[in-house]
Amino acid sequence: MLDVGVPKADGFDVIKALRQGAASGTPLVIYTSRDLLEEERERLTLGPTRHLIKSRTSEEGLLDAIKELLPSG
Repeated sequence: MLDVGVPKADGFDVIKALRQGAASGTPLVIYTSRDLLEEERERLTLGPTRHLIKSRTSEEGLLDAIKELLPSG
């Protein structure tokens, strides 16, 4: 799970670094307070990804997104 606006780091840079390694297919939940443009959503995608806006996502919705991305079994 990644918040785009974390202090001392930029979510875009984090994703860029992850794409260069073995983590390129890692499931990801982007949890941010801002509306993302389509181009930003594409840059913030890594493997199966869910983009959630904090003010529009309930705790249950966040948990559902995380569960959806977890391997079953």
